[in-house]
Amino acid sequence: MAFVLKLLSVLHLARSNQIKDLVLLGDVFDNWVCPAEQVPPSYDEIMSANLEELDRLEQAVKKGINVFYIHGNHDYDLPKALLENQVPGLQVIAAYKSGRTHAEHGHLHTLFNNPDYLNDPGYGRPLGYYISRLYASSGHAMSFSDIVSTLDDVIGSCFNSVHIDRVIN
Repeated sequence: MAFVLKLLSVLHLARSNQIKDLVLLGDVFDNWVCPAEQVPPSYDEIMSANLEELDRLEQAVKKGINVFYIHGNHDYDLPKALLENQVPGLQVIAAYKSGRTHAEHGHLHTLFNNPDYLNDPGYGRPLGYYISRLYASSGHAMSFSDIVSTLDDVIGSCFNSVHIDRVIN
């Protein structure tokens, strides 16, 4: 959420009468990028750790800026009521449309990041969630071969016979 604080600092310097809408396109409250060996933070913990940013968002609302929040894949399960209670006046929406501007988070149109309640009925975590957790555990940027190896491990654990690196090499 550090970038949100920087963004809100810029907005604070700008004349609020020049800013009509602020649209946050998800993944602001990220509970995916956490090493696989750790329990991801709860949304309450994330909110508690970012009170200054939440306060700045509330200040923006009080200045008359329409603040919209669109869920991303890293926070798709963030309860709307929790977010609206933390920032009174914030509007949680599925997509933003104003004039010729349309904004939405793209995860709903991707195979690996769209919530998957078929394979994870309780939480809807898609394959991308597990890949993000493995990536966070690696502690370094992954090369293409690392990603293939990770996907191979994930798919191999599901089917116990697929080796992607053999197929593409």
